[in-house]
Amino acid sequence: MGSCRMSSSESLGAVNPEGELYGVKNLFIGDASIFPTTLGVNRMITIMSLSKRTSRFIAKRLD
Repeated sequence: MGSCRMSSSESLGAVNPEGELYGVKNLFIGDASIFPTTLGVNRMITIMSLSKRTSRFIAKRLD
């Protein structure tokens, strides 16, 4: 976790709020690496939710 942090600023994270990697168009990250830090609770539901959210952004682009 934390290796590809999500942030609204490229200087603070590796991916934007939609999960797209800064500097690489159409490369999306949809796993636990986008968390800024380790979570103290079971993270599976959060990972699945963020992945689903990212997939919606991808689907929008295909329209």
